[in-house]
Amino acid sequence: MSADVAQTNLAAFDIIDFDNYQDGGTSGKSYAPPVEGQYVGKVPAIKDDGTDVISATNDFGRTQEGYLKFRLDPVELVGVDYTIKYQNAFSSKKYKNREGSQVFDFLRACGIAARPKNEQELRQALKMASGRTFKFALIWEAYNKDTQETTSGMNNFPLDPNDPSKHLPYIKDEFDSSKRWFANGKIRYFVSALSKGNQ
Repeated sequence: MSADVAQTNLAAFDIIDFDNYQDGGTSGKSYAPPVEGQYVGKVPAIKDDGTDVISATNDFGRTQEGYLKFRLDPVELVGVDYTIKYQNAFSSKKYKNREGSQVFDFLRACGIAARPKNEQELRQALKMASGRTFKFALIWEAYNKDTQETTSGMNNFPLDPNDPSKHLPYIKDEFDSSKRWFANGKIRYFVSALSKGNQ
């Protein structure tokens, strides 16, 4: 049975602003990381289900050597339309060349001068960072899934032929020109919010 067109609600077409027309096929949003430099990020809610396995309900795990590590993901940049995702977890293992560790660098960047005496206190201090902001240096990284090689540093990405003052946010695969390995913004290091006297 065919529909009676006379009984169908018809709407006139929408008027389009053709001077500002946006072609389809793209969201219009750039997913390229911002230029390398220092930024402020917002700590997501850090989840702790009491286990040592990073999962949807837990941001704590163990390194291969057994040290506590925690996931800081995703990190929204403050004042910049970009979110860091798939950041490697940060370890509580002490640095070889200085007194400190990744987790304590993070806590100090959040303005937390914690001095935990055990792992439970460290987990508690890390959870206190939820919702805080912190300063850090952003670096570009692209991971080639085929060769398992990582390219780090914006200057290691090709210059944009349309604007030589900028870099393209991807690297073309050297063996398959149809593939591109896109840059992601990552945390290179944290910037302490604590003064030297507050240690």
